[in-house]
Amino acid sequence: MRNRKYIILFLIPIAFFCLAASLVFADTSTAIAYLQQHPQDAWTTQALVAAGADTGDTAYLQSFSGTTATEYAKHILAIVALGENPYNFFGRDLVSGLLGMADGTQLGSADLLNDDFWGVLALRATGYTIDAQAIQQSKNFILAHQNTDGGWGYAVGGESDTNDTAAAITALVEAGMSVDDPVVQNALAYVQGTQNTDGGFPYTPGGESDGGSDAWVLWMLHKTGITAGAWSAANGATVRDHLASLQTDDGGFRWMASDGTASVNITAHAVIALSGKSFPVAHAAAQENPTFAVRIEGSDKTVCTVRVSGPSALDVVRHAASACDFTYTIENTSFGPYLKQINNDAAEGLNGWMYWVNWQSPVVGAADYALQTDDEVLWAYGAWNAQLLRISVDKNRVQIGESVKVLVESRTEGIWQPVVGVTVKCGESATAATDVAGIASCSYTTTAVAHIVAENSGYVRSNTLEVAVGGIAQSIDLSVEIEENPDGQVGTVPDLAFTVSAGTVNFGILKAGGVGEVPVTLTNTGTRDLYLESIVEGDALFTQSLKLGGYDWQSYATELSQSKHTVLDLTLPVSSNYTAIGIKKGSLIFWGTGVATNNN
Repeated sequence: MRNRKYIILFLIPIAFFCLAASLVFADTSTAIAYLQQHPQDAWTTQALVAAGADTGDTAYLQSFSGTTATEYAKHILAIVALGENPYNFFGRDLVSGLLGMADGTQLGSADLLNDDFWGVLALRATGYTIDAQAIQQSKNFILAHQNTDGGWGYAVGGESDTNDTAAAITALVEAGMSVDDPVVQNALAYVQGTQNTDGGFPYTPGGESDGGSDAWVLWMLHKTGITAGAWSAANGATVRDHLASLQTDDGGFRWMASDGTASVNITAHAVIALSGKSFPVAHAAAQENPTFAVRIEGSDKTVCTVRVSGPSALDVVRHAASACDFTYTIENTSFGPYLKQINNDAAEGLNGWMYWVNWQSPVVGAADYALQTDDEVLWAYGAWNAQLLRISVDKNRVQIGESVKVLVESRTEGIWQPVVGVTVKCGESATAATDVAGIASCSYTTTAVAHIVAENSGYVRSNTLEVAVGGIAQSIDLSVEIEENPDGQVGTVPDLAFTVSAGTVNFGILKAGGVGEVPVTLTNTGTRDLYLESIVEGDALFTQSLKLGGYDWQSYATELSQSKHTVLDLTLPVSSNYTAIGIKKGSLIFWGTGVATNNN
């Protein structure tokens, strides 16, 4: 029997801020505990921040005696990761200290490259734009010293290695270079060519795989939007597999498989990598990377619906691939980068991949389209003249026996108009066709979360909407009030199989650039394991921005075993350009179904 629980939220004023989704794997929990048992340094602090964990005592940052550009850069990165100000950190301007080591052509020593990699990353973290002189100078210095094999070494003229090449790629992409640039592609080819049969990476080609190199490569893959699964050995082993094999019983990670004990430094590297992070781990608040709503429609199903960073309409595909775990092929042509394939859908004949921004087809290539705040991107596979569809419903919750009216519209010459005869999928199997008014009626006989979508030959598949059918609801009141820029009660439903800890959630009064976060606890009080999903209704602030456990609410799903509970962070980031001041309201519905048991 399917049970649901509804949480009604009256949302509260929020500050504009975007938090990156935390992709911490389950096996990092012991690694986090391992790091927390040791004194902190710049690496461990960034690792704990990346994992969303308690950083403990970071007073060490107040005493800094570094003299090199690399030491300054890594200290700055740790300070920014903590949300502190490196321009005035206990009376000291560390950014000026780093810039004071620039000689007009590069940062730090003219004999080294490594300090330029980290210098670029630190300056970007502090808010420097990609066109800043110091960043461009170091970028050009890095480019001028790429080795013929595509890689870079620690020093000018040094032999290429995977660690420094990964750091160089990360810095170049952070400095605005496209992943499609031949320089980056050649460097990626160098790194990929060093992968060992165990899935791991050595420091130099032919060497033994090690945990440090694994982590550096994963940082680079996260930055470039390449999934670890896309780089695998012939036997299918990936760099994640090898890194995981180096974890010890106490939670730490070894450098080499033959090492008897774990290394704090390597463990910090691994936690950052397994948390899905790269460098900088965080940017100064004013420089938070904006995210964009992206939907990708394949030939036979929706490939991905997610919010990811840009900056271009092509870059969102790379970043979405990591979030939604799909493969893609981008070819460099005489006309620029071209998206040729996603999963099994490859450009062929009159069919190919097309993109729209805010329902309009741009006149420039996707790599050249710079996304703006609140842009929404749609990628779809089909014929060049395929028309767009969108749907809306008259209600998001119905009882068994009630129907939902679905309006289907098509965009013609910039105008949305109802469309006749389009097939609407009402859920798992039932369908309905639109009438002359463009409306289809979906009715239900069983408890479910129905996923409604419209599709027809000659059209791009529509957006998918969720409707909750039947069941009992429990609500949590939330409130949030947005103010201009110049802070629960337990409900009980005895018949339900799970409970939610809060009856009221108040995000407080927030300003542009801020974020509200409130934890709730979900407890399985039934006799079966549960599968939980979510639905969000109400103001667009919630339907577009609410995150559960670091993920967009549309992607949230979890299994909750009998008598177990989970703590879930409700996060509400607000765009820095959000102007709708006042109280916002919405509702969050948790929907539970029993997990089928295996009697074999």
